[in-house]
Amino acid sequence: YLHDDYSLDCSSSEYRRSRNWAYALIALWPAGIPFFYSLFLGLNRKAIYDRKPNELSRSIGFLHRDYKTQLFWWEAIELLRKLTLTGVPLLITDSQETA
Repeated sequence: YLHDDYSLDCSSSEYRRSRNWAYALIALWPAGIPFFYSLFLGLNRKAIYDRKPNELSRSIGFLHRDYKTQLFWWEAIELLRKLTLTGVPLLITDSQETA
């Protein structure tokens, strides 16, 4: 079971540094992961289209393997869709729910 840890000093510099890293990474995730998916797929589009895999295209195969060759970008688009469907409802305030 979890217990309260009263020894944690929330005003310490270590705590603030950890909190700031956490906030930065939470903000980076929704933009960074789709960006890197697109970047890796874009850099390997020739190998994917020509069906001549290189080391990197094989390592990112989980991003394009399940789609037709012409639709290899779809995983990045699908990830953006999922992030939108799960993230946008968090922006709805209580006053907007009753309207």
